[in-house]
Amino acid sequence: MSKVVAETKPVINIEKAEKAIQNYFKRQFVCYSDTLHVLTNGLEFGENVLLYGRGGHGKSLMVEEFFKALFKESGFTEDQAKENKLLYIKALGKGTKIEDIFGGLKLKHFQETGELEYNVENSFMNYEYVVFEEGFDAPLPVLEQLKDILTAKEFRNGHQTFKLKTKCIIICTNRSKEELADNDSLKALMERFPYEMKVEWSSYSSDDYFELFQKRKSAGELKGGSLSDLNTFANMVEMANRNTFISPRTAVKACKVYLKKGLDGLKGISGFKPGVIRNLIRRRAEIEEVEKAKRTYNLFDSNVRNLLSKLQSLSSDSLEKAIACKGAINVIYNDINSNLSVRDTLYDQKQNLLNTVSNVQNSIESNITRLQSGVNITKVEKYKGELSSLIQKHNNAA
Repeated sequence: MSKVVAETKPVINIEKAEKAIQNYFKRQFVCYSDTLHVLTNGLEFGENVLLYGRGGHGKSLMVEEFFKALFKESGFTEDQAKENKLLYIKALGKGTKIEDIFGGLKLKHFQETGELEYNVENSFMNYEYVVFEEGFDAPLPVLEQLKDILTAKEFRNGHQTFKLKTKCIIICTNRSKEELADNDSLKALMERFPYEMKVEWSSYSSDDYFELFQKRKSAGELKGGSLSDLNTFANMVEMANRNTFISPRTAVKACKVYLKKGLDGLKGISGFKPGVIRNLIRRRAEIEEVEKAKRTYNLFDSNVRNLLSKLQSLSSDSLEKAIACKGAINVIYNDINSNLSVRDTLYDQKQNLLNTVSNVQNSIESNITRLQSGVNITKVEKYKGELSSLIQKHNNAA
């Protein structure tokens, strides 16, 4: 008789899934590392997480995609995740009632006995992981009940009790930390959320929006248009942000419209008031000039880094070559510092390139102490001339 092999039940393994989740986030989101850190630690250590800040930064989407990737990498199908009551997601609001978070009233029991009991098996308390959207918008009585359950790790309603099975609760809210801290009841509840993170970008530059647009295009959300079109609109969003705030979510929606209907199609989209659109139309030529300068500089930067790599490689051949290469590096540094013309917006990138030149120089100096053979000045002089040509081409193009 053949033996029946029992089916092995998958187990949530955050450490096993962490790398895959990080790679997924890298393909989808911008400025996500801090949010991913608190989500990972919250689940790993069984602590609650609070994600707060202005809307439009993908708090809810990141949380949902985090769990999808976690369950998948841990070996759960969608059906298995539902069967095992792994994830409970509920939006709370001003109209939320106590029975809403406790699984609903047992109406028949109430009609027969007059006692209030709840279908707690259907509530968040019966799930391993819980997400409350706009969690702090619920009325205070609801939040106070939630605080009591998190403190006692148990639901207590007279003779009806239920042990909390939840390992981690994540609250997403658009409210600011200051708003939450002003309310004593909310402040007490927040203390049950040791991991907290304000979800925002470190900067809102055209490069940040361009990175976002590229990722959304790769994901199939943005259709049509070239990378140049995405870059142009990213510059427009940065310019529009000087007078208002355009969230990443709104920027993606606006980009969809722009790729299909141009600037005129943006009328009515939040942040793109008529005056903003008129200003963008007037300054389109300026934006295109900025993009041209950036493309020209990026090509120059790439060529110079390639040149530095050649010199660094050549410097390892002999002591004399290393000394000659050091001289060439000094010429490169001085030429870039004194003769390379860039826009103010590219100043930081120029400084970054100069830092790279300095690092290569330090590397070559370390070679000088240990190398002792012939010299090939001809190649070094060739690379000096190659740099001068690159600078001249850049300045002419810019």
